[in-house]
Amino acid sequence: MEGENIEAEVPVIWGIDGAGVADLDGNDRPDFATVGVYRGDSPKSMLNILLQDGNGGFHLSQSLPVPIYATRVAAGDLTADGLNDFILLGGGNQVLVMLQSAAAPGAFMKPQFLN
Repeated sequence: MEGENIEAEVPVIWGIDGAGVADLDGNDRPDFATVGVYRGDSPKSMLNILLQDGNGGFHLSQSLPVPIYATRVAAGDLTADGLNDFILLGGGNQVLVMLQSAAAPGAFMKPQFLN
């Protein structure tokens, strides 16, 4: 592979301020998520979910709008259903929770403020 030119198609990802690695679709392989401020008028931030393809590569599965200026993301099973969910941290001490859909692993529901 020395000297070989390797090209890869990289999707446009809006918002890369924070990132996390966790199994996000229940297949026991680590996936990748980024969150960050989107430089347009709306939404304020985007959560980007990149799922592993099984060969060490990733594909952009979802880009979800976030209604706060979120710059940090953490993943964990918040509802004890065996699926990893997201907590998003934003400016002004705002915290959002995004639960993973039990009906569609790897898909996430609308963000809700943590209360």
